[in-house]
Amino acid sequence: MVELDKEEQILSASIERGEWQSVEDLDAEIAKSKQYAKNTFIKNQRMNIRISQKDLNALKIRAAEEGLPYQTLVSSIIHKYLSNNLFEKKSVYNAHEAKPKLRKP
Repeated sequence: MVELDKEEQILSASIERGEWQSVEDLDAEIAKSKQYAKNTFIKNQRMNIRISQKDLNALKIRAAEEGLPYQTLVSSIIHKYLSNNLFEKKSVYNAHEAKPKLRKP
């Protein structure tokens, strides 16, 4: 049996309590949700900011590791922050050094 992580355990318990309901027209709901998602990510505004060279270098390194253009990474970070989906993890970078730290085994 597969072990569930905390989020999966919460969802599983919710389903078992009968908190989920089927929708009348699943195809229409899927289409509506896809349109909402598409509209959410339309990029029709430009923003210019000033940022330190060290922070920009660290950002470019992180974006390269993620396989993304750095502007896309910044946009994603802003979106996650504003939708309360940005969670802090222990940093592997010191932004002031703009290079990876070596982890001790």
